[in-house]
Amino acid sequence: MLKKVLSIFLLISFFTFIIVSCNEDDEQVSIQELMISSFEIVSNEKNGVITRTKISSEILAEYDITDHGVIWLDKNTLIDKLQLGKLENFFFEATLYNGLIKGQTYFVYPYLRTEFGTIYGDTLSFKSNVEIDVSITGLSPRNGFIRDTIVIIGKNFCTSSFNNSNSFLLDESYHEVIFESDSLIKTVVSPYLKASELKPSLKSCGIITNIDGVFSIDLPKLDSISNKNLYVGEELVVYGKNIHNNISKVWLEGIETELITTDSITLLKIKVPENLPSGKLDFKLQVLDKIIEKEDYYQSTTPVIEEVTPRSTGFLDTLTIKGKFLDQRSDVFEVIIGNQVQNIISKNDEEIKVIIDQLFTVDNPELILNTGTFSLSEPITMLPPQILSFDKKKYHIEDNIIIKTKYYLGDRNTAKIGDVIANTENAYSQIDYDGTFNVNLKEWLNVKSLYPEYNIKSPGLIEVFIETNYGSSSLDFSIYSPEITKINKASFFHESSIVLEGNDFGYDRGYIGVGKIYINDILIPDPGISTYSLHNQRAQVPIPNTLYPGNHKIKIITGGQESNEVSFTIKSLSANDLNPKVGTRKDTYIIEGSNLEDTYSYIIKANGHYCDKLNATQNQVKFRLPQSIELDPTTTITIEYGPQVINVGTINIIEPYERIPEYQFSLADYHLGSFGFEYNGMFHYINRHGIYRLNNNSYIWDKIENNVPSDLSFSNGKINPPIINNKLFIYAVNNTFKTYDLITQTWESKGLDIEAGLFINRAVAIDNNNLILALSEENFGSTSFYKYNLNTDQKEQISSPPNFEINAGNAYFFIFYSSGDKVYLSSPNFNVMVYNTITNVWTDIGHPKSSNFFYDMNLYEYNNVLYFSGGQGNIREERGLFTYDIQTKQWEEKTPMLNVMRNHFVFGLGQDLYFLLGNGLYGHENKELMKYNIDVDPN
Repeated sequence: MLKKVLSIFLLISFFTFIIVSCNEDDEQVSIQELMISSFEIVSNEKNGVITRTKISSEILAEYDITDHGVIWLDKNTLIDKLQLGKLENFFFEATLYNGLIKGQTYFVYPYLRTEFGTIYGDTLSFKSNVEIDVSITGLSPRNGFIRDTIVIIGKNFCTSSFNNSNSFLLDESYHEVIFESDSLIKTVVSPYLKASELKPSLKSCGIITNIDGVFSIDLPKLDSISNKNLYVGEELVVYGKNIHNNISKVWLEGIETELITTDSITLLKIKVPENLPSGKLDFKLQVLDKIIEKEDYYQSTTPVIEEVTPRSTGFLDTLTIKGKFLDQRSDVFEVIIGNQVQNIISKNDEEIKVIIDQLFTVDNPELILNTGTFSLSEPITMLPPQILSFDKKKYHIEDNIIIKTKYYLGDRNTAKIGDVIANTENAYSQIDYDGTFNVNLKEWLNVKSLYPEYNIKSPGLIEVFIETNYGSSSLDFSIYSPEITKINKASFFHESSIVLEGNDFGYDRGYIGVGKIYINDILIPDPGISTYSLHNQRAQVPIPNTLYPGNHKIKIITGGQESNEVSFTIKSLSANDLNPKVGTRKDTYIIEGSNLEDTYSYIIKANGHYCDKLNATQNQVKFRLPQSIELDPTTTITIEYGPQVINVGTINIIEPYERIPEYQFSLADYHLGSFGFEYNGMFHYINRHGIYRLNNNSYIWDKIENNVPSDLSFSNGKINPPIINNKLFIYAVNNTFKTYDLITQTWESKGLDIEAGLFINRAVAIDNNNLILALSEENFGSTSFYKYNLNTDQKEQISSPPNFEINAGNAYFFIFYSSGDKVYLSSPNFNVMVYNTITNVWTDIGHPKSSNFFYDMNLYEYNNVLYFSGGQGNIREERGLFTYDIQTKQWEEKTPMLNVMRNHFVFGLGQDLYFLLGNGLYGHENKELMKYNIDVDPN
């Protein structure tokens, strides 16, 4: 016979042990010399099928055959495997009988297992003639319980094999065999039973043989139950016989319980369930189909509340809860009243004491006891709070007050003093369990804050009010009358303040005032200014303007209670003389009189307009007229002191300025950048929207050009663009000018030959052919000055003013202006410089201001006089006007302009100068035209 390797398709349907055999077959193909030479069925009879297997190998001893045998199947299903162990001969026989049924066809093949792998022989089929006569002659005992031993007596019992073990069955449940022979089998009853009367049977030789009769399970017996009071979730033990958790069920008062696995047949452990009623409970035990019931067998530990005292209660009251089994020995144990967990003082199974110390606002509160898995509730009634007493009969407003209450839980949102809810945690101490809390009135009433709002009842009573959701209570306490102990002065000027010190003033700020100040029995209302204040120990009130010089009295009334009165005096003031009698707004004027040293106490007016006071002594005050007002030629000077108006005298005013009322300012987008210039005796203006000309008679702007190139470079700084041969030069980009012919009204481009890296910062014309240019490097690294010939495009550098520099910070704040043969230059932190185009020399002509950090002014030469107007320094915009006489080389201050002016323009006509455009006060556009008569100004 050829060597046979078992096909894989036979193994796929085998049980697990066949799969293991296949895994061990991994190396069989490497065995060449060891072969099964023959396999045959020797006999097929009633007592078994005998097979014979022969081995073909001359070196059998070199192979360690650790196991050999045969395997038989029903089609692809394993029936059994006969394992014969170590093989030492060249053949072996095997007898098969387990699981074989007469007349049925089976398949069989041999195997050899070596250290090198497993070898299989050919597969043979046969029709079984085996008929094993398994007979049972006895079974005892016929009744018992779990873990009892049952003995089966008979003959022809098979020994348990690879796939056919002996098994004992009660109905369909298998039970463990602990001993077997061909005539005796012992088994132990397992817990997997479903009835008390069971049909026995034996499985041996692969055949199940029924046994006559039944096996009965012994009846259960109940001895006792643990007598300890047990709570939900704890283990209740039931003792008895013939009981087991796997076949038993237990009910307490109809509620099925959870059994805990013990595998005992003498006790059951039960987990005490939830939702048991209170009192004695019926007990029911079922073991298989046998039931034992006992009435009132188990004492329930379900909690029950029998009494709550008192049911009418309040906050901080102590409640007593009485009942049974109240403490369930669980982590869950709390008393909730009004949805808030309250403080438990003591507890046991029969009594709980709790204090209601957590605030709630439930309309109909309940007491809820959560213990273990139980939640019990009882209705209660909450009583309103009560104020019982105070610790003193009378208080200062900044005292501490001890308030004794009942049924009240101190909360700042439910208590008021003088109608004020407490607004700070520092105001009062936490309430004691006896209902007492300590209030700091100074903190609570907030007498030192800007806006306290408490009330004082007249006369001198403050109400304490407490409230809960269940009612309220109030009680008044008395406060001391206010007392003034000190006044800051005995006599006062007007516009000064009286300061009082003392006690219990209350206050007079906010919406509800409890303290009031009276002078001469007349209420001084709070004017809502900082010089008025009324706090508990300090009050300040400005002198009313209605008080005439003389003696007066002051007092404080707080909550209907008056303080003592304190006397004081208002000083008198007089004015005797005024000088000079004629002058301008530039001049300083002097008033002679008495008590003039306090300049805050009185006002000097010129025709009703405020004057600026400069300095004063007791008998003299210096002042200046209003600077922005066109005063009447004859102006009356008065002093206002409290209710008094003192006529000081008159001044004849010389005013060289006038505002032109018919002037119309309606230039579009003036603020986007603009330039002004003079041409043919008229002032012109150019911006992005056009060129405008000011009519010298009607003072109306006439638009003379609509078309303005889009690439013109405008700025908000003051620039006078050059005019040469009737052409207006406006800087564009890339060192190019756009020229506008004022006669033909046409635009052209004029590029200048400027090397790369430089740009034209400023340009002025000095004659009909030449410009003076200020050329700056990028980022204003340096600035140099050049003369540029427009005909030849030749430029030559000229000298720069000594120490002069322009940087990114002041590049747009310097003025470059030409007139005749002179070029003027002014920039912040430098004096005014003049360049003579004939001598090519720069001259420092000084500065009219005390500081030369000045910018945004105007320089304008007219009739051989340089005018320096407006501008701004470190402090504010200015209205000043200064002149520099080119002949005498002296600066002189003139009467200041009526308007503050920056970046403005000036032009002259006849004996008048006109100031216009630019920015006024706070940077607003100047919409007025102001005319200045040079001859009228006496300065």
